[in-house]
Amino acid sequence: MLERAFKITRKEWLIFFCIATVVCLLVSKFALTIALIGILAAALLDFNVKKNYNNLSSTKWPAPVKGFLSIWNADVFKILPQFYRHKGYFALFLIFIIVIISGLWSADLGYWWERVRIKLNFLAVPLGFALLPGLKAKEFTGILYVLLGLMFVICLGISIHYALNFEELTLASKQGRTLPTPIHHIRFSLILVFSILSGIYLFYKNYFIKYKWERFILLGITIFLFGFMHLLAVRSGLLALYAALFVGVFHQVFLSKKYLLGILALGFIFALPFLAYKNIPSFYEKINYTFYNLEQFQKGEIEDHSDAERLVSYEAGWNIAKENLLLGVGFGDLKNKTELYYKNNYPNLPVKLPHNQFLLYFLGSGIFGLLGFIACYLTPLFYKNQYKNTLFLAFYVIATISLLFENTLETAIGSAFFIFFCCLVQSYLEGEREKQ
Repeated sequence: MLERAFKITRKEWLIFFCIATVVCLLVSKFALTIALIGILAAALLDFNVKKNYNNLSSTKWPAPVKGFLSIWNADVFKILPQFYRHKGYFALFLIFIIVIISGLWSADLGYWWERVRIKLNFLAVPLGFALLPGLKAKEFTGILYVLLGLMFVICLGISIHYALNFEELTLASKQGRTLPTPIHHIRFSLILVFSILSGIYLFYKNYFIKYKWERFILLGITIFLFGFMHLLAVRSGLLALYAALFVGVFHQVFLSKKYLLGILALGFIFALPFLAYKNIPSFYEKINYTFYNLEQFQKGEIEDHSDAERLVSYEAGWNIAKENLLLGVGFGDLKNKTELYYKNNYPNLPVKLPHNQFLLYFLGSGIFGLLGFIACYLTPLFYKNQYKNTLFLAFYVIATISLLFENTLETAIGSAFFIFFCCLVQSYLEGEREKQ
């Protein structure tokens, strides 16, 4: 069995670790780290150790040196210096570098290292994908199939739990709480939104594994997940869903020039939230709770109101950033500076970093860091006109909405979600270009 494992190609290991990443995003942070490192390992290592060792037999190097060299992919040392040429991947790596550089003016190096550690996957994942051939359509869609199927099973289980505890969970939604999810509900909603779009993409592209009728099962699963998204009623997730659908439909209308069909589709998209508000209790309660939060904020009642506390985090981040305009406070001092601001202005509120990733980069690395972050963030989308792929464009809409309302990249699941799927779709697009 071990000998058979050594015969598996690096591409097959990549697919294995991609599927493992999809599963671990919803199961285990620790296993997720291993899966993401596995993507890099698939590129760097060569499991045909015996053959490589024999090829080095004519050299005069000592046996330990030969053993060390035999585990590495020989092409890595040729390709690695060319990493910067893979601009879509390299730009994502530079997002990590901005955090690294800010350590030069960070006093709290312990907290700086914590920020660095969370973003290590911005080094491992882009480098791993850059060193490997692009994914073929069948490989890419297979990974999306796994994502869609896994989310269906999980959401079906949550729906059954909701039905069995209807009154209790509906009351919880009136208090601003959400349905129990295997990971943080906001990150779960992002994965769910991308799953819905993946289902639409697979159906639109007529993909199936063996039988054509599978497409209609995929469509049914996608419709179920769409309805479940309203049951879950995570506001940032719903906003991302409708924004991505709107942009995706508009993009397809622009490409196909089927304007009447596009107008009807957009009208249907706009009507859906109103139908959900009238018919889904958890969605209805969450919308009403949002308005209640805003009313309390206007009255100056901030404590114990999540939306009001979110607005305060924006205020704190903006005011601190204005005082450190050029270079920011350094990512290591984000926590200390924010705590000091809250102590002086809102001593009774829990300290929260700005719930906006762009504002956080402005605070941590100044105007230069913010501009660098925006440029690096958008590069994969515009590199070689990759925005022309509707799924990738929709993914960026999801990610951008998330970054505007959460500091998504400061969490292990959030950063893994963005970097993995951003690189995954790029790998597929690269594979399509390789066929031309």
